[in-house]
Amino acid sequence: MLSDTSGFICPLCSIPLAQAAMDAHKLFCCTRCRGILIAVPVFVSLLDQLRAKQAGAWTIAHPADPSELRRQIKCPHCGRQMDTHFYGGPGNVVIDDCAACELNWLDKGELTRIVRAPEELT
Repeated sequence: MLSDTSGFICPLCSIPLAQAAMDAHKLFCCTRCRGILIAVPVFVSLLDQLRAKQAGAWTIAHPADPSELRRQIKCPHCGRQMDTHFYGGPGNVVIDDCAACELNWLDKGELTRIVRAPEELT
């Protein structure tokens, strides 16, 4: 659900991010590239909630493209360069985060890849 724009600018498209909610969790979304800005504690809670709804319908994602690690984007909150790294959990994605602001930037589809990935491969 999207609502009014926020004071944040998309680090990729340079347009205002829209305020949004997913399963009652507040986040910000770019209406152009569909990227998501989300606070780290909200991200963790949202993942737990979405994974619980997943009910075992897992998908093994293709490996992330290591060239994505060279990307440099600025935090929409403080303007500092975000840390670009492989996400430490499942899903084979590269995410961007600002430790100072406790914010994650997820590109289109990355949240879905993380949610649908199995926790452990057996």
